[in-house]
Amino acid sequence: MLMLAIPMIMEGLNMVLLLVSITMMTWLQRSIPLCIISYL
Repeated sequence: MLMLAIPMIMEGLNMVLLLVSITMMTWLQRSIPLCIISYL
């Protein structure tokens, strides 16, 4: 039972990491130009 659960848990973690990385990338793309504009 545990051996079947481990791959599902790993797949879920991969999905979470993918979502986090996507949101971080979009947030950085939005925040970096704002920082540049505010410095100027």
